[in-house]
Amino acid sequence: VCSSDLQGNSQGEYSVGVLYLEGSGVPQDEVQAIRWFEKAAAHWNVGAMNNLVAIHYRQRQTGDHLEQAYLWTVIAASAGHAASQNNLGPIRAQLTPEQVRTVEAAADTWRAAHPRP
Repeated sequence: VCSSDLQGNSQGEYSVGVLYLEGSGVPQDEVQAIRWFEKAAAHWNVGAMNNLVAIHYRQRQTGDHLEQAYLWTVIAASAGHAASQNNLGPIRAQLTPEQVRTVEAAADTWRAAHPRP
């Protein structure tokens, strides 16, 4: 997949992420799926944000995946994604207050770097 052909096309970037996530026409690769969903999310594609939440939440027992799930939940909620708004409390409850502060600061930084179109 040629990323330069899709640059700035959030729906195309999202679709490539889905292909990698499902292994449809390409080898299944969650790392590549995340990469493409993050590209789409940078253009405020809430479907991509929601998929990032799901991927990271599924892996929440390892590394910083729970924090990443919360980060994308906060960002998607701020974009008006209803399911993310509903999931803020339950995911936040699994984090320490320090983790919540850190992630919410990171979400603020992300939003400042990626103004809504």
